[in-house]
Amino acid sequence: MDQEQLIAVIREYYSSYSETSVKKLEKKALRKVVASSKSAEEKDMYLEELKRVFDGYAVKDWVDEEACCYEFHVLLHHNQDLLDDDVNLIKELGGIRYDLLVYISTLAPYCFFYIDKTQYTDEGKWFFSVVDNYSDEMKSIVKSATSFFENKGYRIVSADLACKIIPDIESQYKSLGSFSIFNGLFSDLLNHYQDSCSLYMESRE
Repeated sequence: MDQEQLIAVIREYYSSYSETSVKKLEKKALRKVVASSKSAEEKDMYLEELKRVFDGYAVKDWVDEEACCYEFHVLLHHNQDLLDDDVNLIKELGGIRYDLLVYISTLAPYCFFYIDKTQYTDEGKWFFSVVDNYSDEMKSIVKSATSFFENKGYRIVSADLACKIIPDIESQYKSLGSFSIFNGLFSDLLNHYQDSCSLYMESRE
């Protein structure tokens, strides 16, 4: 996948620090149009399709109205229902849960996904990390996700590429030097749950 091609798509919607104020406002307005173009019907379509692909696994809609993407989380514990209380759920799972996080861009036909590990201690502390070594079950899940999106015409962005920094672009939520390809294609919002790229880069250190 061509990195420069991805960056060119992002530059249509995000400004470099050297662009004029007018151009920055124009691109910000364009992003808002794209973000607001997400429809409940399309979101529900993806949700139902992912439920079929990951039969036996709970799928949850995490779509943020401001983001230029659809986001879904797949609980990677077979035949385990989601609970209203995350603490009760993770305790039921023995203090560790795994989720496949899926991002579908509305700017261009790209998607990104990875497996997240969440730990909850007896002291009530949460820890999040990115899984690099997949179990056979995880490999099967990722293979199913890859096949599904490729058949729909999406190009899958690798984690290394998604976390590449574009040094001259900044946004309302990301300063210069911290804006990544992931932020441009999917979301630059700060998420209380996790920042996908920083977690991934920390796991590679």
